[in-house]
Amino acid sequence: MSDVKTIGKYQIRKVLGRGGMGVVYQAYDPDMDRLVAIKTLHANLLDEEGAENLVSRFRGEARAYGRLMHHNIVTCYSYEESDNFRYIVMEFVSGRSLKEIFDTRKTFSIGEAVAIMRQLLSALSYSHENGVVHRDIKPANLLIMENNQVKVTDFGIARIDTSHLTQTGNIIGSPSYMSPEQFTGVNVDHRTDIFSAGVVFYQLLTGERPFEGSDLITAYHAVTSSHPEKPSVVKAGVPHEFDAVIARALAKDPDERFSNAGEFLAAIDQSMQSTTSEDTILTAGSTSLHGVRDTVTGVAPAPAAMAGGAEARVTPKKGLPFGMAGGLITVLVLIVAAWLMLFGGGEEIDAVINSGADSSTVDTGALTELEDQTRVATIERMLDQYECASLWTANDAGGKREILGYVSREQDVVHLKQTLAAEPDLAAVNVSIQIYIWPFCELLQMFSPYVQSMNNAPTGVSVLPVGDSFNFREGENLRLEIITPSYDSYVYVDYFPQDGGVVHLYPNSVLPTNAQPSHSRFVIGDVSQGGQKWTISPPFGQEMIVVIASKQPLFPGRQPLDVEQAAEYLQYLKAGMQGVPASELAADYIFITTEKAR
Repeated sequence: MSDVKTIGKYQIRKVLGRGGMGVVYQAYDPDMDRLVAIKTLHANLLDEEGAENLVSRFRGEARAYGRLMHHNIVTCYSYEESDNFRYIVMEFVSGRSLKEIFDTRKTFSIGEAVAIMRQLLSALSYSHENGVVHRDIKPANLLIMENNQVKVTDFGIARIDTSHLTQTGNIIGSPSYMSPEQFTGVNVDHRTDIFSAGVVFYQLLTGERPFEGSDLITAYHAVTSSHPEKPSVVKAGVPHEFDAVIARALAKDPDERFSNAGEFLAAIDQSMQSTTSEDTILTAGSTSLHGVRDTVTGVAPAPAAMAGGAEARVTPKKGLPFGMAGGLITVLVLIVAAWLMLFGGGEEIDAVINSGADSSTVDTGALTELEDQTRVATIERMLDQYECASLWTANDAGGKREILGYVSREQDVVHLKQTLAAEPDLAAVNVSIQIYIWPFCELLQMFSPYVQSMNNAPTGVSVLPVGDSFNFREGENLRLEIITPSYDSYVYVDYFPQDGGVVHLYPNSVLPTNAQPSHSRFVIGDVSQGGQKWTISPPFGQEMIVVIASKQPLFPGRQPLDVEQAAEYLQYLKAGMQGVPASELAADYIFITTEKAR
């Protein structure tokens, strides 16, 4: 281990991995009393040619992470600079990478492969909806936790739609998992992740990679020219229904692939329903691998994206339309090789502990349609008793029932599991529920139907922190960038801390007029422009910021207080939103982390 004992306030525990760009440490955060993973950028790289691009890429990773809050994506807490270090503070994940599991020569059943893909495609769907393309999906960047939950990590070369960090001519990715268009160096869209996910799926099904290459040139020819053997031919027992799914995911032309992750998942589900082979699913004790949705955390999925359908109670975000930018250009292999030498060329580091735990399997057990309907009716009656919650049932990859959604208290999850365990027919139902304390859970219910990606015309609105960090310390000024939709609107920006109150960042007593023109950008908390200063104070933890844009005023005649109780404000807000057409109302939200000063 190096001589580093602390980085900023973080107490270094051990090295988790090393690579060409830096070191990943396990560290302890004394303010939040939790373990974190810290990914650093080598200080000596800052003196080399291309350092500016390296720092931009590193900051871009933090921005990509910080824009995403999903149970299948590693959470980023902050990007910081301290003691000659540039580093990203992330959620510490205990488990193993899929690459490590592949290296043990483990074979996956069909159910296990599909269960992993469901979680991967859920993460990609959410990421793409929020304008982030990963561009380096591979087994080393898929972490399998001890409870068998999948976490996507390493957004180091992700492209954010609103950034210009990626330029034509940069060839980035891992050759055996790169899409053909990545080899050409053109700007890629979200369908490059579809291709890479297809490579992972092929490997899960067969134990073999579809494109092999001992060097860059061989890999290039394999990916761009060859067509892999059908999975059902490579490995006995793989249903032939998956051959067409793989072929479409690995299409050379992006226009011939699945148009989005939800369509990919729907094709997998349809293939699962078409085959009569009995299968097993990955389990953790008595809990099956977490079922996932083709949507954002806390929002119900579109029925077409789920096996067997779902009884959704909340409208999902709409998908983000993408277009392929630029045309194909000639591949310059020497540039590729030079780039890979500059950035290390090897596998990226994953913030993960090798748990060494083996996965077990259970028989899924097929249910008749009548039995399933009876169980759903029983479960629905149970779910109705929980307040400030959005809960629904769905089929997981093996055809078993699971409960998804969010509640406001951890006690509700415990109580629900105990209630299910008391019913013999329901004891095996999987529970995968997020905890969002009040009023966050109620806010999610209110705003989810109106939330769209920033680039999703015509009504997208967005809120982002000014700078690279979603983490704020006591005494810091809260500054936020607001991007308005494509119509003139009245904008409301509210900050919900953990104390049960609400701070009206905009409008307020200093800036009472909140009418904004279309496609405008402005900063909340910009004192230099006459704005009001908003300073972070206790209590600390995960908190929520919401922005609403409406074609008409939501509170005509009501002079807003700068601070009031959330319960009272939510009554006014609900009343103000009633009757406003969905086409004239847009919303967005982010979660931030606040903590006491060092």
